[in-house]
Order: sequence, then structure tokens, then C-alpha cells
Amino acid sequence: MRALAQRISKSLQPGDIIGLSGEIGAGKTFLAREIISNLLDEPEDIPSPTFALVQRYETQDMDIIHGDLYRIDSAEHVFELGFDFQEDDCLFLIEWPEKAGPFWPKQALMIAISVEEDSRIVDFSDQCNQFSERVSAWAT
Repeated sequence: MRALAQRISKSLQPGDIIGLSGEIGAGKTFLAREIISNLLDEPEDIPSPTFALVQRYETQDMDIIHGDLYRIDSAEHVFELGFDFQEDDCLFLIEWPEKAGPFWPKQALMIAISVEEDSRIVDFSDQCNQFSERVSAWAT
């Protein structure tokens, strides 16, 4: 997962929206933390957004918004948390994106993580095919 995060982080851009789905303990937060760590200009503590729901980080190239929607009661709460997926200067890493329901943007890349024995299986889903070249590079 750490090596995958390194490959992913090298090609992320402002305006990218990444959804991380999977069961509790699958590795969503680990993957997001590793991606953020690789993008930060200076090392810093990267807490899980489980309780705060949203963590924001600033880099020289873009802001990173790490969110966790697990505890929201309805899809409309996505807006109450301040998620404006139109922010072109931000990278969004959102755990439990399925909780956003119809408000989840179609241009997002979905990364589904599943656990099989001691391994993680990672599947990428891109409805608009805007990530296809990058995903191909990550898979190698």
C-alpha cells in the first residue's frame, strides 16, 4: 500500500477527486495518509479524519482535503461539511464516498480496497476516463 501511495501521489493534481471505499480496516485511511505524507512540503502529523470529519493540508502546489463521511447521517451533510468539489485548487481524498449519494461527483476516481487473507486488493473505477492513463501507470 505504501508503494502504491507513492506512485499515486506523483501524478495527483489540483482538482482531482479521489474516493476511498472499503470495509472498516481495509486501509482507506492508511492509503490517504501515505498519499498526503508524500505530497506535503514538510512532514507533519496526519490524523484520521474519523472524528473531525475533515482535515485540510496546504502544500506549495495545492490544498489537500482529507474527509471521512462514515458518520454523516444523510448525503446533504456533505455540503454542511464544506465540501465544494468545484474547488480546482484542491485535491480531495474522501473516505466512504458512497455516503455522499447523488452528490458524489461523476468525475471522481474511486479506489475500492478489499481484504483477502493478508492481502489488499485495490480496484480503480473512473466513470469519465480522465484517470485512465494515470491508473495504468499506478498498476505497474
